[in-house]
Amino acid sequence: MAGKSRMVIALLAGIVIFSAIPNSYAETVDTVDVKIELNTLSDYYVSGDVLTLEPELYNPSSSTHIDNNPSCDYTFEVFKADSSLIFSSENNCRSQIQALEINQEERVELMRQTWDFTDSNGQEIPTGSYLIVVSHSIVDISDAHILQYFGNSTLPNNIELTYNTVDISSNDATAELIQLFIHNPTADKVDLTGLDCNIIIESGLNREIFGNCLNNIQVLHPYENMYVGNHIIDRLWLDSSDNFNLYLTGGSQFQQLNFITPTTSMEQTDDGNQVRPDLQQISYQLTETESNPHLSIMADYHTYTNSQVNDCDLNLLIVNDYGEIHHSDVIDFCQTTTQAFEISPDVSRVKVYDWVLSDEDSCLVDFGKYTIVLEGKQFSKADFFQNIPNDSSRCNDNDMQIDLDNQVAENSLYTTVKITTNKNLRVFSDCTLVVDIIMIDMDDEILQNQFCDYNSGNFFTSPNGIYEIHQKVDLPDEYTASDYIAVTHKVSFEYTSIYSENIYVVSGQMA
Repeated sequence: MAGKSRMVIALLAGIVIFSAIPNSYAETVDTVDVKIELNTLSDYYVSGDVLTLEPELYNPSSSTHIDNNPSCDYTFEVFKADSSLIFSSENNCRSQIQALEINQEERVELMRQTWDFTDSNGQEIPTGSYLIVVSHSIVDISDAHILQYFGNSTLPNNIELTYNTVDISSNDATAELIQLFIHNPTADKVDLTGLDCNIIIESGLNREIFGNCLNNIQVLHPYENMYVGNHIIDRLWLDSSDNFNLYLTGGSQFQQLNFITPTTSMEQTDDGNQVRPDLQQISYQLTETESNPHLSIMADYHTYTNSQVNDCDLNLLIVNDYGEIHHSDVIDFCQTTTQAFEISPDVSRVKVYDWVLSDEDSCLVDFGKYTIVLEGKQFSKADFFQNIPNDSSRCNDNDMQIDLDNQVAENSLYTTVKITTNKNLRVFSDCTLVVDIIMIDMDDEILQNQFCDYNSGNFFTSPNGIYEIHQKVDLPDEYTASDYIAVTHKVSFEYTSIYSENIYVVSGQMA
């Protein structure tokens, strides 16, 4: 323990009691100025980490005495976001008291305690935000810290963590864009309800965490890919280590990204007099018109710092979620700043680029998710979901073949939609299949069934180029009174296809 302390020890009935009442105690100043201060803690922790507490007592005023329990010095409690208590170290304390003298401006180190992110029952806590409160064992003083914990991922073993790598290097920098996906490689639908998913990319002292990587999606259909996010492996990462690891919290699906090699010549090519644009962040604003939607790409920057720029080039890359560079350009940053406007006393914002989302044939860029990357002094990025579908079939270059098969059995209609394509199959609508059934001779009653558990923006990668949707529609018992049922299917992927069929019924069975 740092600093000097004085204590009187007495033995009573075989119990060690530390007395806190020295003769001079009545003459000391009020202890209200003494503070307990937490050591520096991280804002986030992941499954397998251990939290280390090493707080200090600090006396900013005149010398004083306080009571202290040397068996624990302090207790700590952990609360969930709803303020419910999930853990307390109070049971570690014994009934002991000592008198502790703290001089002016003195700091006294308290004992080291650890917590392994388990609750009072010894169970690992789930992903979430938590409040750690450290309280002195006797004096009514405390300190607190809010942290985010990423618990053990609970994805089933048949769900895969996959990635794309995109080389976004330029003449000035070496970098890789890592795109992350959750993929269902099986022919079965997988229920994700209530599961926890957190992804980590790390190298040396660097760590990037993707929390809630399921994005609240409840179901993954066969061969479905869900885009999670991306990270840029830039010079800061490349210079720190040549080992790059990717895994789910808890250590499952561990993968080494050995294809990334550290930069070797950048130090030799750096020009100390070169000042490139230093961006804080980038954003965008979508302007939709009937014939010409476009995306205004905005950049925030420190006004004074960027007044010193003498190399005005901003490299622009737009990458789709198939890992392809869709568009690239070089922007004259110095020219664009003539139109900048102030958003705070030190920060300005400027439109650096206008991305037109349609071509000369009025066809929109492909539906899907894109990453906008700007390279100045460092890399900045933002994700954009282009969710405006092309209305004209001439703009769709995915040569899909759709076949339907209907079977009626035991008062149910069983439908199989078979889609054959040589490309990835994009999900354009949550309601991918709508089945309308008209019961003839039953006042032409219409039964509509919408299958809306799909995830717009995701895409399918079937191993053989064939994707099948199997759905069941229960028919009312009265359908046997109909001569036939008229079935209409609306299949929505890159465009909506409508198929109709009359199914004749004889004695309750399909003719």
